[in-house]
Amino acid sequence: MERLKLGASMLRHRAAHAPKHYGRERAKFQFDLVVQAVENLPDTRSGSASVLVSCARGPKIAVTTEAEPVQSKASWNEKISFVCTLYDAADKGERRWAEKEYRLSVQLVSPGEFGTHKRKLSELAFTQLDVSQYASAAAVAAAAARTGSGSTELTLRLGWTGKPLCYALLRLALSCTLVRATAGGGHSTSDARSISSDLSEEQQQPHAARAAAADADGMR
Repeated sequence: MERLKLGASMLRHRAAHAPKHYGRERAKFQFDLVVQAVENLPDTRSGSASVLVSCARGPKIAVTTEAEPVQSKASWNEKISFVCTLYDAADKGERRWAEKEYRLSVQLVSPGEFGTHKRKLSELAFTQLDVSQYASAAAVAAAAARTGSGSTELTLRLGWTGKPLCYALLRLALSCTLVRATAGGGHSTSDARSISSDLSEEQQQPHAARAAAADADGMR
């Protein structure tokens, strides 16, 4: 009896400390963001200052090059990319994948202390972007129907740092490509293969050529 109690206690402990994604179907995607422009920037009050756009989750970050604002607007038309793993949504409502947010920011780049070559970054405006909603086959199909390219045109409101009622507008195009799908515990391998087939039918380009490069420096 004591052995049974001990066994039950160990099972409860393992369940409580198991990773929250354990056994769930997962897939790795590459997301490409073509950053077009940001408007209605705060006054930087510095003729030598420039700005960049960053996309970050935890310690990993993807950034654009620097651009100089002109009349509160900066333009890029530049692509930044990252790879992340999405997990099957637990609630199984209308969501295909569990939420995964990235912080999109406009950073002011200004000279550092006198006598140094370091540059100082300070956040001007930011928002949270849930990339999971753009990774389903339905989302890819809808984007392809609208634009013909499979990318989604977005205009995002970024709240000014320290001024909650003021916003900058970030314009970008977002697209995603399936890199690899893996079935979790309790799922058949056909479940993972179905993700690949569903998405590949909707996307205009094969993803195999980009998969190797995406695996190297992707953000999780």
